[in-house]
Amino acid sequence: MTVIVGIKCTDAIALACDSRTSDPATGVGKDNARKLHIIECADGNKAVIGEAGNDTFSARAIEIVKAKAKEVKLTHYRALADAVDSAVSELKDMVRKQYKGSAEELQRYFMEFDFALIIAHYFDETPEIFTLDFSVGVTKRHNQKSVSIGCGGLLADFLLAQISVDDFDGAHGIGTGIYIVEEIKTYDIRCGGQTRSALILPQNGSSKATLDRQEWSEETTTYIKKFQERKHAEWKKDMRRIIHKLAARRTKRMNRRAAQAESS
Repeated sequence: MTVIVGIKCTDAIALACDSRTSDPATGVGKDNARKLHIIECADGNKAVIGEAGNDTFSARAIEIVKAKAKEVKLTHYRALADAVDSAVSELKDMVRKQYKGSAEELQRYFMEFDFALIIAHYFDETPEIFTLDFSVGVTKRHNQKSVSIGCGGLLADFLLAQISVDDFDGAHGIGTGIYIVEEIKTYDIRCGGQTRSALILPQNGSSKATLDRQEWSEETTTYIKKFQERKHAEWKKDMRRIIHKLAARRTKRMNRRAAQAESS
């Protein structure tokens, strides 16, 4: 289980995710999963793909995508997304050959071991983000500034809806992405482990990508945790002040009404 956040910034695409994964069969969880992967195309362009959900199937899908990308050139915005579609189709064909059941049973099997991918890269100086659900098997292009996948995706979308990211540069995007993931980890026990990030940059008409430096992410996470504590303390202080103010107004109104009733 996981949450991955992608933000289109003014000069980069920022991605952030947690590191928790679990085995549905045993319920055993690990907090050291690496869910962001650099994909290098035949023409030197680089993208980042993030995986959420069943990591057995998603890991195999990433392997197939990496192999296919060696023959892919980003000659159009959907070139890599088409390769991802093809990789997932190939994975499903593998499963069909091994799984002897009806079409309906097979589809339920796909849904039981469902996973999602997020694909981010630049094409023609334009940031592109696609997502894919394994059970559906088709990549979707997103035009909005922020995209989230995983079990914490809905909460991430809710938090991002309260933030205007239109003028964020890459540094702001990475910091915000890490902040969103840290917030979700406090509410959803399915998300946890180290928060990781990636940055995709346009460079002379091509797409370049780097994964996070661990020390930078750890420093950012430490600062964000202190910010969360300070924000929580300020919230309690403000709410206490507001409640006391409202209570004083209510008491004043009640005293006024009592005085009016007594005089009449």
